[in-house]
Amino acid sequence: MHRHRLRVVAKELFPYVCYNLPSSSSSSSFSSSSSSSGPLIPCDSLDFRILDTAASLLNFTYEVWAPRDDKWGALVLGGSWNGIVGELLRGEADLSLRLFWSADRKMAIDFTRAYIFEPFVMVTRQPGPLQQSLAPVRPFTGEVWAVLLGVTSAAGVALWAVQGAGSRLRGGDGRGLGLGTSLLTAWGMLLADMPTTLPTSLPVRVTAGWWWVGVVVLTAMYRGSLIAHLTAPGNTAPLNTLAQLRGVRGATWGLEGGYGVGWDWFKFNINPDVKKMFGAMQVTPRDEQLARVLSGPHAFFTWKYYIQTVLAGHYTDAAGHHPFHIGSEELLMGQSGWGVRKSAPFLAPLDRVIGRLVEVGLIDHWLKDLFPPTQTKTKIKATATDQQEEEEEEEEEDADEATRNSDESALQVLGLHHLQGAFYLLLVGGGGALVAFVAEHAIGTPPGGISARDRRARQWRR
Repeated sequence: MHRHRLRVVAKELFPYVCYNLPSSSSSSSFSSSSSSSGPLIPCDSLDFRILDTAASLLNFTYEVWAPRDDKWGALVLGGSWNGIVGELLRGEADLSLRLFWSADRKMAIDFTRAYIFEPFVMVTRQPGPLQQSLAPVRPFTGEVWAVLLGVTSAAGVALWAVQGAGSRLRGGDGRGLGLGTSLLTAWGMLLADMPTTLPTSLPVRVTAGWWWVGVVVLTAMYRGSLIAHLTAPGNTAPLNTLAQLRGVRGATWGLEGGYGVGWDWFKFNINPDVKKMFGAMQVTPRDEQLARVLSGPHAFFTWKYYIQTVLAGHYTDAAGHHPFHIGSEELLMGQSGWGVRKSAPFLAPLDRVIGRLVEVGLIDHWLKDLFPPTQTKTKIKATATDQQEEEEEEEEEDADEATRNSDESALQVLGLHHLQGAFYLLLVGGGGALVAFVAEHAIGTPPGGISARDRRARQWRR
């Protein structure tokens, strides 16, 4: 290309495109009307490694400029384009760095071969712990509780039937325990409240004994699961799909500014639910979007590998944890290439260079070389260590107290907030028992007769 100078337009998208702002002394052979700040200063990143390799092989030079309106490129009123796509379409730039493909963009500009494939995902806050007041019912699922209700009622009916059948076989009138008393007896055994008197009839004893064996197994399973739920509370279900997000009351969502392919996916989607979401879309900078995610039910739509890098560098602690959740639903699989103005003669040579870099594995190798996990961990640990040292210098007593609290938090100690559900159940049960006790004494024992309690005991013994 005989050292021809290309005008390259790019937006920063770490880790693919990285640059520094120009100094006041920067000069350029291009017209300054396209940008008042001058050309950008490239720093080590994937796209600039590819661009430097292509410049060396094809013998050209380049200058990098930011788009005037700081947008990727979208259709606006009148059928015109803004952002990077608009500058390439109008011939104000020769080449752009990483730019997502779309059918509309392909009609306006050309693209090189794709070299990055990245899904469009939803970022929400990590799910919080489940409400502890409901811990007593979590050991069993709803289906298990329903079966347990049915089985216990069936056990009471079986006691009533066996008692009546035994009475008839002995020549009686077939009346034994009432059905209500039998049901209460079965439920009392389940709640570890055994009857004070035992039946004398062998069939009733066998039926009650087998039910007691089942009760022992059920209560052992329940207690073990309850202890597990109290010591290690579970979390609420994470948000992974658009349908789940729409089901959250008061939820909001947004995009980072730039109006790229993600914006077009929402804008031109034919799904009525997605169109409705687009009408409530909030477009703000990335840091503000992430702050909203942390402050309430908000979803941030962005690109998966890009946001993973951001979270690893700015929001991850020394243990490798961050307070965000990346949804499993991939809304769009974006493929990225370089945008090229129409009829540019250097498109075919650029395609050959990028194709060779992809085929020999240099693209993947450069990504691993630029952002290895070990470097990320070292940076995180160093940052955490520096912050801890500054806090200790500013206020040593608070740092010591924080250390003691962190050591104590390693052990899970059950408190009142863990057991509040059990206290609620105890209060309801105690209140019901008190009402029954008062009612029984208010009714009293008829003169010359026996109490209802003694009558039930005699029936149970028979």
